[in-house]
Amino acid sequence: MRRHGDRHPGHDVPRGGVYPDATGTYRGFLHGEAGPTITAIQPPEDTADVLVPMPPFTHLVGTYAGAFLVFCSGVMVVLHAVMALIFFLDG
Repeated sequence: MRRHGDRHPGHDVPRGGVYPDATGTYRGFLHGEAGPTITAIQPPEDTADVLVPMPPFTHLVGTYAGAFLVFCSGVMVVLHAVMALIFFLDG
């Protein structure tokens, strides 16, 4: 929703409970975010979808942690291939 520019103004909803959306329909919402309330973003065409925006720092840490894990996995695959080659050549 953020990328395509159809950001609907968010409102504070309790971490667990029921809240009215823009059409007056009551929706249930649960989230593990810290704090008594969080900001929820809803697209105007489908108010049943709720997006909880992630802070940029959290997104950055998640991206770098994922890249680090992919790199370490690649290193382990190469290491195992080298160890298998050494094992078979020493025979």
